[in-house]
Amino acid sequence: MLFLPMNLYTLATYASDSGSAAGGLILLIVLGGLGFVVWLIPGFVAIMRHHHNCGAIWCLTIFLGWTFIGWVIALVWAFTNPPSMNTPGRAQDCADLPA
Repeated sequence: MLFLPMNLYTLATYASDSGSAAGGLILLIVLGGLGFVVWLIPGFVAIMRHHHNCGAIWCLTIFLGWTFIGWVIALVWAFTNPPSMNTPGRAQDCADLPA
């Protein structure tokens, strides 16, 4: 994921050289948007699973998710089992946070 912006730029440049400039720009926007969504997957997984460390997973995703290692660590952490709801002293999860 670290090299994603450079690869998108190269791909868009190639598309604009072989066709119209608008086609390269559209390709850049679509693939950039797709990369952005993939980058945020660990945070969304943590929210959907009501992970007790949801905020920390989001921080890791935002600040280190652009590296492949940081993204994989955040994704694995998001898929770990949170403690049961009956555990005394359970940390506040994302669903309990005020909007």
